[in-house]
Amino acid sequence: TLQYQLAVQGGGFRLGVGAGLFASSLANNSYGFRDSLGYRFIVQNQRDVINYGPGAVMHFHHTTFPVGGNIGLMLNNASRIQYLAGASLMVGDRGQVGFNGGLTFGTVARLAAPYVVDKRLDGNDAKLTAVPTIDRLELGWYGGVSYNFSAAK
Repeated sequence: TLQYQLAVQGGGFRLGVGAGLFASSLANNSYGFRDSLGYRFIVQNQRDVINYGPGAVMHFHHTTFPVGGNIGLMLNNASRIQYLAGASLMVGDRGQVGFNGGLTFGTVARLAAPYVVDKRLDGNDAKLTAVPTIDRLELGWYGGVSYNFSAAK
């Protein structure tokens, strides 16, 4: 089993490994072209507001208090890894279910410089066949529910 308890004065410290479903604010932007009156413009398509997907976390909390921390990662709906760190509320008679939330860090697609949404493209830029994007590291929030495989029996 993956159960660990570290001795501390007046109780213990519990580490547990779990998996679950998570949602995060780190979403990719999607872009396209709009042609109007002989000119070409880059436009932002409807943006995903939330990414979601499976993840794995390590919970840690004192045995007498069900609130603690967690670290982990999730694979979002764009097949990108996001790193998680935050707080957990462990519930259930053995502390096997965790409600998690905190900060996430990962890459997202953004429009490359010097391009600007809704600005007319001139010269060779007007002949682009794909909108130039870059991957940028960003910070956001996450929330999720996990099952702790190593809950005390």
